[in-house]
Amino acid sequence: MSWAVELLGVSKKFRKGFRYRSLREDVARLGRRLVGRNAGASGDEGEFWAVKDLSFRVDPGEALGIIGSNGAGKSTTLKLISRISYPTSGSVRVRGRVASLIEVGAGLHPELTGRDNVFVNGAILGMKRAEIERKYDSIVSFAELDGFMDMPVKRYSSGMYVRLGFSVAVHTDTDVLLVDEVLSVGDVGFQAKSLDRMLSFREKGVTVLFVSHNLPAISQMCDRALWIEHGRLVMLGDVEQVLAAYLEAHDRKLRESQTVEELRGRDVGSGEIVIERISTHKRDGAQAGEFAYREPLLLRIHYKAFVPVARPCFMVGITHHAGALFAASMQFDERWPEELSGSGVVELLFEELPLLPGAYHVVGQIRRDVSTNYYNPRSLAGFTVASPLEAYGYRGRLGLGNSRNTAPVVVPYQWRFP
Repeated sequence: MSWAVELLGVSKKFRKGFRYRSLREDVARLGRRLVGRNAGASGDEGEFWAVKDLSFRVDPGEALGIIGSNGAGKSTTLKLISRISYPTSGSVRVRGRVASLIEVGAGLHPELTGRDNVFVNGAILGMKRAEIERKYDSIVSFAELDGFMDMPVKRYSSGMYVRLGFSVAVHTDTDVLLVDEVLSVGDVGFQAKSLDRMLSFREKGVTVLFVSHNLPAISQMCDRALWIEHGRLVMLGDVEQVLAAYLEAHDRKLRESQTVEELRGRDVGSGEIVIERISTHKRDGAQAGEFAYREPLLLRIHYKAFVPVARPCFMVGITHHAGALFAASMQFDERWPEELSGSGVVELLFEELPLLPGAYHVVGQIRRDVSTNYYNPRSLAGFTVASPLEAYGYRGRLGLGNSRNTAPVVVPYQWRFP
């Protein structure tokens, strides 16, 4: 079977830091080693595994998204593949020329001009001088730095700095492209242009490994996704399924780790009233987690008011990891309960779900006024749409594909106050 990148049982160990020890401690450690006592424990002092027994393959021309929490080992994995770092154990194999967009701008010298840095950084990335000269104007234009190339880059803003490094990197001819959270550079327009350039690499058949916390970009860019936590593989498979599982695990962890009393007074809002949970139901009230295309969705919003609250404004949105889809707000309808106290339920019925098969999330919040929330937006429930209907025409409308082709979706709904 052909492959472009292969990791087999890869582990990487780092030291947390170095601590000076006294002569007495060194003698004691040497004595324990000689008698074989606690030798293993002493050898692991101050060490941790950034990646542990990681194995996966990436096919030629495939785009693989890598997701996980901060410190999960995502960047370490890319550095092992690019040979910036080497594994403690296991093997890493790569076929073809590799270009790395890791810590963009790290190869720029602050004392050199932008022009000089293009040639130096291009050479570091494996480009020949004739190739750099041929692409120079395109590099400058893409970085939007016309008029600044004869200035030392130490006088650049941080945005100008990373734009130059990114522009040089994406003008290389490569077989494997490693991308580490670099689509966040620059303003919105530059980010969109950067994503388009990444997509063009895919169209040319370049193998792409893409690390990012931007899940919509992962969804649009990648065929499969790799989810790692604490350096270990959690899930590898279809990008839609992996992202849905990742979001569900994140939401479940949030719900399980915080009671309403713990949430009050923290990053929840002003806290007079909170949403304890949201449950999903069929139109007849039967609780369910799976729905068919265009089937109604009944949401029961379970709240708790610590004090009597006048005219609270509930807002609910249906989201996908590729973005928000549609929402309902009491503020827009000018219809809300006059006063709520204690615990209770507010119901919201969406008359239909014009959604493609997949996993979706319910985000709830309660507003006090334009500038203040009683309860900040949080993902509080999830459901799936499982339908054999091939409603491909809805993909653009619902924002599940290219966002530039999307249009607002209006779904009829009604609030109920049991």
